[in-house]
Amino acid sequence: MGLTGQKLGDGIYYTPSTRGNYSVTTNFYVTGAIYSGSSLAVIVKVTDTTTGQTVTRTIFSPTSGYFDDQYVNATERFYLYAGHKYAFTFETELTQVLSSLL
Repeated sequence: MGLTGQKLGDGIYYTPSTRGNYSVTTNFYVTGAIYSGSSLAVIVKVTDTTTGQTVTRTIFSPTSGYFDDQYVNATERFYLYAGHKYAFTFETELTQVLSSLL
């Protein structure tokens, strides 16, 4: 099952009418360099606003290298309960290796 939600503020909200597995698909482009020892992760968080429970999944975590407008299409499945309101948020996590010029 796919889903279409309502965009409010920084998140997307959805209330399913039936319980079951739902697919969340996202598309984006990546441009830039990730240096050896650094990392990038794009994550999706699904929060059940009824219970407060959050499930977090990494949808993109590339290795080091240069990315020139690389297209990413990622799908994750989540089990949702009927009548619960869910918030979907996408975040990035970045760790960097800093070097100094001598």
